[in-house]
Amino acid sequence: MVEIISKYQVPHSIFKNPFVNTSFARLFRPVKDVHYQREKLPSSDGDFVDLDWSCVDSGSLVVLCHGFESSSKRIYVQSVVNALNAKNYDVVVFNYRGCSGDLSQTYLIEVGQQEDMDVVMERIINESDYQNIHLVGYSTGGNVVLRYLGLKAGTVSERLTSAYVVSPTLNLTTTIAELHEPKNRVYLFGFLLMLCKRLWQFRYNLPYDLDIFDLFKVRSFPDFFERFQKQYEKKTFAEYLEWNSSHELIKDIAIPTAILLAKDDPFVDYDSYPFEAATKNDNITLELSDYGGHVGFVDFDDGLFYSESRMLEYLAA
Repeated sequence: MVEIISKYQVPHSIFKNPFVNTSFARLFRPVKDVHYQREKLPSSDGDFVDLDWSCVDSGSLVVLCHGFESSSKRIYVQSVVNALNAKNYDVVVFNYRGCSGDLSQTYLIEVGQQEDMDVVMERIINESDYQNIHLVGYSTGGNVVLRYLGLKAGTVSERLTSAYVVSPTLNLTTTIAELHEPKNRVYLFGFLLMLCKRLWQFRYNLPYDLDIFDLFKVRSFPDFFERFQKQYEKKTFAEYLEWNSSHELIKDIAIPTAILLAKDDPFVDYDSYPFEAATKNDNITLELSDYGGHVGFVDFDDGLFYSESRMLEYLAA
């Protein structure tokens, strides 16, 4: 592992508050809309995933994995796509099932995305001519990227050259525990509201009649899982989280991979950071910043946030 001292400096003392740093972009950052070309990719179980492409006729491609209940339309995702396109990278955003605006046929809330990630990468590696392919992941998308690379270990394509992840939720057990802390009640409520809204939209595909009043009874992630998703799983909620986490797989990653984390991340417990696993792997570069929040790293230099500038530097190295 290569550990580097972060150069991130908050642009104003207010951004030392992790909740301000986390929420600023969503509330105040202007973004140029990206005009995607959508591809519906058949999944391994007969459903589909949506890929959104933004291309500039490059020979290099970035596969971008977004965060939980996010999509290619989120402000931070479009900001990353614009930054990459400006540096002559083609970009494809992997929208998780049900997150693209088109409801999937099977209700799937997934935080590891392994089967779908396999399908996406097979499509890109086998059916495209890109010679340099990079993976970029934010938040849960960072976990998706790290888990994919760890499970594939030494079998990844030689054309997959590097990965960069920001604020990855490596240990989902501790992340869920953090989200249920009083300090994160607003975020917890927002996530549960999005889940319940999507479940209600999906109600006609459910094998049972959904009572809208059941949705108002949801107070936690375990509650949602037990009420609505357990019937699709063969695991308990604890087993589900552990199975989909990447923290135990960091040691197996076989391509250069950079991880940007903030010590004040309100969603990711500092004690869960994979220091020991990363130490055993020379392919890992770990950058720790005192500030940054969760997928924050607000900066006003050249219109880019710090995480975007560092990503571009790393991919170009």
